[in-house]
Order: sequence, then C-alpha cells, then structure tokens
Amino acid sequence: MRTRIYKLFASASVDTNAAAQLIIQRNGLITSVRWCPRITSASGDVSAEIELSLASTGQQTTNDTIGPLSACAVSCDITTSGALTTVSDTHTGLAIPVVQGDRLYLNFDLTGTITIAAGCYIAVAE
Repeated sequence: MRTRIYKLFASASVDTNAAAQLIIQRNGLITSVRWCPRITSASGDVSAEIELSLASTGQQTTNDTIGPLSACAVSCDITTSGALTTVSDTHTGLAIPVVQGDRLYLNFDLTGTITIAAGCYIAVAE
C-alpha cells in the first residue's frame, strides 16, 4: 500500500464555501490530516474555523452531519502592536474511507476583520 499526499490551499477574508476542492484519484483511507493556517488582522477578537469536508457547504455550526472529515480553528485577541499567533494541527491515526471520484472541500467560517490563508495536507493510503 502506498501513501498519496493531497494538498488543498485557499485564502479568504469572508465566510467561503468550497474555497478549494480536489478529486480523490484512487480508493483508499485517509490516515492523517495536517493543517497549516495563517491569519492576519488589524483588529482584535478574530477567529477562523476551517473545515475539510465531503460537502461543498460549510457545516461548522450544524450538529450530526456526515460531510465533515476534519477541522482546525484559530482565534486570537491581538494587541495594538498587531502581534498574532497562528497554529498548525495534525490529526493522525485516522481510517476514513474515500473512493475514486470523491470531492474534498475546504470551507471557511470567519469572525471579525480577518484574512486567512490555509493549507491542508491529506495523507491517503491507497
């Protein structure tokens, strides 16, 4: 079995559904997801939630959904200097089945005056 790394990348400054998408090339299992978000803002109390999903519409605020596969959130109350922390997150030990032709989407839910650029690396064992 080999591992294929898929990458999704998008940037936005408003809530965005299907900000990026890709098509799974072969049947396999998602074994890990690596998040690399970067946010910039000139105001305080900002947050961003990024969702990796089989659904093209974000479901961050919905219970009992079947589309979302993983999510990463970044929030910060910045100082007047503009200092802002960011985070990367990795979800490992996954065994999420995917089939050839499945579409994966990045969906953004943003709060405050914020710009986000986010990369998502998906490891699929084929």
